[in-house]
Amino acid sequence: MNKPPVCWCGNKQLQEFSPDYLRCAKCETLVVKSFPPVDLEQIQDEKTDLYGANYAERHLQEDYGLPDFATRIRNDLPERCLHWLKGVLRYKLPPASLLELGSFHGGFVGLAKLAGYQARGLDLSPDLSRQAAARFDIEVLTGPLEKQAIPPGSLDLVVLFDVLEHLQNPRRTLEKCREILRPDGVVVIQTPRYREGRTFAEMQAGKDTFLIHFKPAEHLYLFSKKSVQRLLEETGLPHINFEPPVFAHYDMFPFASASPLKVVDGAAKDEALAASTGGRFATALLDLDARLSASQQLQGERNLLQAQLVDLQKNFAGTEKDRLERGEVIETQGRKLTKLEGEFDERLKELKVLYTSAETYKNERNLLQAQLADLQKNFAAAEKDRLERGTTIEAQGRKLSQLEGEFDTRLKELKTVYASAETYKNERNLLRAQLADLQKNFAAAEKDRLERGTTIEAQGRKLSQLEGEFDTRLKELKTVYASAETYKNERNLLRAQLADLQKNFAAAEKDRLERGKTIEAQGRKLSQLEGEFDTRLKELKSLYVSADALKNERNLLQAQLADLQNNFAAAEADRLARGQVIETQGLRVSELERLVWLTEANRDYWKHVAEKQTPPP
Repeated sequence: MNKPPVCWCGNKQLQEFSPDYLRCAKCETLVVKSFPPVDLEQIQDEKTDLYGANYAERHLQEDYGLPDFATRIRNDLPERCLHWLKGVLRYKLPPASLLELGSFHGGFVGLAKLAGYQARGLDLSPDLSRQAAARFDIEVLTGPLEKQAIPPGSLDLVVLFDVLEHLQNPRRTLEKCREILRPDGVVVIQTPRYREGRTFAEMQAGKDTFLIHFKPAEHLYLFSKKSVQRLLEETGLPHINFEPPVFAHYDMFPFASASPLKVVDGAAKDEALAASTGGRFATALLDLDARLSASQQLQGERNLLQAQLVDLQKNFAGTEKDRLERGEVIETQGRKLTKLEGEFDERLKELKVLYTSAETYKNERNLLQAQLADLQKNFAAAEKDRLERGTTIEAQGRKLSQLEGEFDTRLKELKTVYASAETYKNERNLLRAQLADLQKNFAAAEKDRLERGTTIEAQGRKLSQLEGEFDTRLKELKTVYASAETYKNERNLLRAQLADLQKNFAAAEKDRLERGKTIEAQGRKLSQLEGEFDTRLKELKSLYVSADALKNERNLLQAQLADLQNNFAAAEADRLARGQVIETQGLRVSELERLVWLTEANRDYWKHVAEKQTPPP
């Protein structure tokens, strides 16, 4: 029966994390749930034991879909092994002594030996050890590190690439590494990095590439940066630097030592590599890798610039479409303004007719006032006559009987005159009120007419100004179209040049691989290889020229992108300005429509007055 899992740090209180792993909250390590019941470091059967020869020859390919062993060797040398060599050269120079635990196919040990290191490998499988030794002409030890006769304090470097996660007792192994290293020796590790704080569900939802390392049969511990740092410190290696790994999205690449780490000067590194023929070949490989990286970076930057250019062109097309649409809106509003101006002129004509009618009504009112004055005079005369008649009546007071009939007659006449006078008085008051209202309406209409005339003149001047600006913008847009066409032609030229460059680079890469085979086959014929080394230097110079050309193309694209961004900014500013013009004209159209409505209301009012000859109630 399997023992309950325990973290390397000694913590037994582990938390559920995934179907196959538990989480140690104390040090942030993922621990496999089902720990192997046997010692995986003891190889009894190369075909059935996990880390026997079958692991490299069939298991990785059949169970995980990785390339076959020969392809894996070919891929690892220029990628993983060269990257690891660059990292090691930052801290220890040839001819330092180096031991790789889990040397696998032996590629890194062979490359380190070529660079001038006193390099050895170690693997659990006897078959793999023998194959690696023969393949790269290197020394490979067999079995667990703890059983090797390596004197304490005798090594400068111990490296564990993709090994730490497989160890059943990583603390014990690192303590042994510390024992066999010199005081300033360095342990180098590459291992998967669990990013603490992330849950299994979040990894699944985000399709985290780290999930490929969930291999419970062999990955017993998945370390975080925090936990691997703690492990190194507790095993006597407190000075730690984390370098960029080959696969930064799921690996980490720590360097650790009992003494403060010192980065090697570049000139010292070049001098150390130049001390041997193999070192000079290693320098050539490193230079070629640097140039390849620079070329890939330039290509990536160019691709990014091209993508930005495409996006900017799309944005410019959208802005151009919006500008055209706003131009159509401006034209539509211009036509509407013209139509409204015509309607406004018609309303002015109708107002003039109404003014003429008002003048007629004024004359009629004056005539009525004159008639009223005459009537008042007649009434005064009648009042005078009445007084005179009163005198006569008083004088003839005694002649009542004779005058009663005449007096009744005079009373009836007076009642009639009083009724007429009251009627005249009411008509006079009504006419005065109508005159006051008419004067107010006329004054308001005259003021509105003057204001409308001022507004129309201002809009005429504004429309003339807008027509001039619109012509200017059309000329600018034609210039932008011409520039865009030029950029398009330059882009097509760049693409053609890129295709040629990719073909040349593919041919160079193919030639480099073929020459690599030749170098491997003729490893001991150094005198003949020196000629081929000169050829490689010439190829490097060609790559320098190609890389410079790519850099110039990138700079050209950046300049073009900057110009296009400036043009786009100008077009965007023009679009916003046109939007403001549209809003201003919209407000003016609304104001004109309101004025037209008021004019129509005034026209209806005066039409009613003309028809009825009297103001409406």
